[in-house]
Parts: sequence; structure tokens; C-alpha cells
Amino acid sequence: MKFFRKCLSLYRNYMLYFLLVLLLSIALLAFIFWKVFIGYPWGELGLELFAGMLGMGITVLIVDKLLKRQREHELLPIRIAYYRDTHLFLTKLISFWASAYNYSVPKDNPKTVEELFSEESFADIAENLDLNAIVPGVPFDKTWFDFFDEKAEEFEKTGKEILSQYSVYLDPDIFGSMHHVAKCGLFVISMKDIKKFREYNEKKKLPQSATLNNYYYMWEDEDFEHLIHIYKWCMECYDEISKLRRGITVKAVGFPIRKNKKMPPPCMISSDEQT
Repeated sequence: MKFFRKCLSLYRNYMLYFLLVLLLSIALLAFIFWKVFIGYPWGELGLELFAGMLGMGITVLIVDKLLKRQREHELLPIRIAYYRDTHLFLTKLISFWASAYNYSVPKDNPKTVEELFSEESFADIAENLDLNAIVPGVPFDKTWFDFFDEKAEEFEKTGKEILSQYSVYLDPDIFGSMHHVAKCGLFVISMKDIKKFREYNEKKKLPQSATLNNYYYMWEDEDFEHLIHIYKWCMECYDEISKLRRGITVKAVGFPIRKNKKMPPPCMISSDEQT
């Protein structure tokens, strides 16, 4: 369906350009005919044809613009719904990893999404986060082992639902980034495999430090790039929707700023447990 819609759009644009070029060519020939035979009675036919072709070209452009505007107006509710769902998905994702950094890394917290979703920040989390520690502020005393497993299912489910509901309407580039994050990249796969690694170590009775880097695949550059792309798309979409001024309420993707960070962080692996 996505491929078909893209082909249809390309075909429509091609036909529009072809029609405009055809009208312009006829208008040019008519103008030349008029100039050559300007002193003859039939020379006026060239002038009339030139004016007619020029008028038709302007009409085609105006109608095309009106149709595009109408199409955008019809898709606006869907665009807003997609933005809101993606905003919620991204906000929860940012909050999860910002919390992991805040409670484990003995450094100042990242101040932007780009700083958080970087190889350096994730290396710091992987080196310091104790998966056996209790997650602060989460009910029922969940460990990070349990929390990663729970969030892996939530993020995968939400990402797939967004792809399923809005695949027909998404731009190819943002669809590709969301597809990578939800299905193809190391983001969800790494989170889901933490439980498998733990169960295997327990079954084989292998001594293993509970540091995240012993259970988690480090992301590749492509994984970070796709997440940053989704974030930037959300920021652009928020600006576009906000400018409409039609009483539409949307929220920008925020970044949690935590002050007075406790040192050492409560979920930081102890030196005795590090390998």
C-alpha cells in the first residue's frame, strides 16, 4: 500500500509537469506564429491561442494548489493523531533512558536529546547501571532487570501499533525511522535479550556482574540516527500544527531536567560487583 501510494504520487506529479510543459510549448509556438504573421488576419489566431494556453496553465497551477491544500486539510486530523501517538512514544522512551542515566552515571545529566542518545552516554549507562538495583519511583520494587523487560514489550507494541495505524499516511523517511526503531534496530532487540541472557547465566550457573554492558548490545550509529530523526520530525510537526491556531492542543516533546542529582547515584554498580 505504501509503495502504491508513492507510485501514484509520482505519476500524478509527472502528469502535472507534462501538462504544464505541453501548454507552455503550445503557447510559445502560438506566440511565434502571431509575431511572424502579425500583419495578416490569421495572425490574431496565434495571439488568441497564446492567451488561451497561458490562461489554462495558470488555471492548472491554481487548481493543483487548491487540491493540495484540500488534501492537507483532510489529512490534518490524522497527522495530529499520529503526532500525538509518536509524541507519547518518544516521551516515554526519553524518560526511560534519562532515568537510567540519572540513577546510574556519576556525571552531570545530558541536557539535550542529542546528548542522551549518543554513543558516549549509552557507554556510561552500560558501564554503571546495576540491573539488580531497585528502580526509584516505580511501584512494587522492580529491579532494572524487570523494568527493561517490561519496557521492551511496551515500546515494541506501541511502535508496531503506530506503524500499523498510520502506515498509509506517513512520509517514507519517518516511516522508515519508526520501522527501524520498532522492528529492525538494536533498540528493542537489546532490551528483550537482557532476560534471555540472565536466564541462560542462571541455568548454566555462570558468575556474571549485573552491569548493563554484560547483558545489552551497544547500539550502532544507525540506531541513534533514526531516533534523533524521529525527535526532529516531532519538533517540526509540532511547529507546523501550532501555527494553525485552530484551537488544536498539542505538546512539544520535552526533555526531563533533573536538578540536585544524588552522588553516587542509587543504581550505580558498586566497585566490588564490577568485573
